[in-house]
Amino acid sequence: MVALTLSVNNAGFGVGARFANLPSLALFVEVLNTNFMGSVYCTYYALPHLKQTRGRIVAVSSLAAKVPLPYYSSYTASKYAMAGFFDVIRMELEDSGVSVTTVYPDFVATRFAANVRDAGGCPRGQDAARRYSEKTMTAQKCARLIVEAAAARRREVTLSTRGRLVPWIRLLAPGVVDKIAKKVVLHSPST
Repeated sequence: MVALTLSVNNAGFGVGARFANLPSLALFVEVLNTNFMGSVYCTYYALPHLKQTRGRIVAVSSLAAKVPLPYYSSYTASKYAMAGFFDVIRMELEDSGVSVTTVYPDFVATRFAANVRDAGGCPRGQDAARRYSEKTMTAQKCARLIVEAAAARRREVTLSTRGRLVPWIRLLAPGVVDKIAKKVVLHSPST
């Protein structure tokens, strides 16, 4: 087995609240700093080593970067920013031997839902994790698919059938997708 040099950018948390209900922009900025700027800093400082080893950068974005999630404005914005940033980095590194794989997971069974914060900054708690079902991708399967995609130097990978279909549907009927996204988020225990 060949060892891979990977820089995996997977930090993230979200705030589930209407933008207008945030008492200040502090939480919004915190999400951007963690989810987006965390990836920027890691990439910047890992880049010299990645160039020497012809390594791989993995950006774990979110399906929210392709289909916005209402009530998750900062999370959605941070994941859109990641997608754009890593598209640029991929182009800039094209001749360096460093590949960039952007991953767009759907829901993955982790503590993410339990750690979603409300407008006041408090984590929602364990009950929010009820959003996951036996059909939700496990963290282990997600990690395996990410490593396989990075090893193959894939440009991007969307980790759900729904995730591959919805962006196309959004091009044809954006209002329908907006309504569905709003309904899904409103009926989830994490909002």
